[in-house]
Amino acid sequence: MHVFEKIELQGEPFPKPLPMPPDDLIGLLRKHGFEFYYEDSALRWRGDYEPTTFDKVKSILVSNKVLVHAWRTIWEEYEDQDFTAAPLWLLLGIPEIWVSGVDFAVTCHVCGRKRFHVDPNVRVQSVDTRKPIVTVNGQFAIVRNDVANRVEKELSGANLPPFDEEGKYRYFLSEGSLRHLIVKPDQAIGLDGTCKKCKSPIVEILFGPLRYASTEWKGEDVIHCDFLSCNAYTPKAYELLRKVEKRVAKDGIILLEES
Repeated sequence: MHVFEKIELQGEPFPKPLPMPPDDLIGLLRKHGFEFYYEDSALRWRGDYEPTTFDKVKSILVSNKVLVHAWRTIWEEYEDQDFTAAPLWLLLGIPEIWVSGVDFAVTCHVCGRKRFHVDPNVRVQSVDTRKPIVTVNGQFAIVRNDVANRVEKELSGANLPPFDEEGKYRYFLSEGSLRHLIVKPDQAIGLDGTCKKCKSPIVEILFGPLRYASTEWKGEDVIHCDFLSCNAYTPKAYELLRKVEKRVAKDGIILLEES
């Protein structure tokens, strides 16, 4: 696994321009060892994540009385050995469609975190696609009936109730859930405990693999990840989905820890 960080500096408040010419600000930061570049009215830096980098950049700006809006993004990229070591994978590349009138988004009134609580009793009249698997409104997946039959036969853990009245598609849900996320302090920025209402971690940035207790997984090929409101899959499930939709790709991993 490799962890990266991107820092952006913009005028305060945006879209107000930067308080000094971009080349001058780039030169100032370069003197302190940071190579920024100017793009889309902002200064940007990208490199390996180090816990102190962002604070060092902010300190340089403050000491030189440069008022800007500074923010960062942290993300991880996994290598083949990371996926080999992980029992569950997160996937991307599933085509998306829009279905009017379907919205399962729920926002916690305490911490503000949004999740998708899918109601499998909701039906639509028809689905305007022929694809084997699609994501509906960015919230949940459905599979064509023939694919659902394969999933039922070859994989464990899936829950596949009807989605449309024509009987061509089914929800691609799961019977089990990973509920209690284990947060490592060195992979969290701005960690402030757990929401008393929805039990989600209150955190500004969370990076690295998601972690759960090993007791939460019983070996199912398909299981719901509550924190991300999406399914996680075993390598076996990934191989099946790749056969029906070539754009499906590995994205992230979930690790299980002994209690």
